[in-house]
Amino acid sequence: MSDDRWNDNYDRDNDNDNDNDLGAKGDKNTLKGKANEAAGKVREKAGDVLNNDEMQRRGAEQNIKGHMEEGLGDVERKADDALDS
Repeated sequence: MSDDRWNDNYDRDNDNDNDNDLGAKGDKNTLKGKANEAAGKVREKAGDVLNNDEMQRRGAEQNIKGHMEEGLGDVERKADDALDS
């Protein structure tokens, strides 16, 4: 095994991001989702004010992405709660 491959595996295996805890992942995804929703709304409104269709479209996409992330976070938290029961 090369040193680079070992380092890649080591970094992935020792990621202290609580990936095994669905509740923590759910909280993280919910926060990311809320941030993307807010940024998307701002970008969409700026595109509207500036009459920039591309900016408006990208803002709408980012807003949708935020909704999806937030929903994923809710599902992960509920799954974690069910597994903990």
